[in-house]
Amino acid sequence: MSLAKTETIDRVEVDKSNVVYVRKAISITENGSQLSVSYHRWSIAPGQDYNNESDRVKAVCAAVHTPEVIEQYVALTA
Repeated sequence: MSLAKTETIDRVEVDKSNVVYVRKAISITENGSQLSVSYHRWSIAPGQDYNNESDRVKAVCAAVHTPEVIEQYVALTA
């Protein structure tokens, strides 16, 4: 019997306000067969620090969170 836990960023989405939504799938398998899967979700707003994120999430944030987008977002939420 071999149990394994795998964590994968399986979804990165951007909404109309340029907030990046990230979903991580946490899968438990036994001998290659999936026993369970759960999800952890979080969001990254324009201007928020994303240095601790995965390379994939960093790339999306860097492309979307331009200085202009950050300025507009701050103006909307102020």
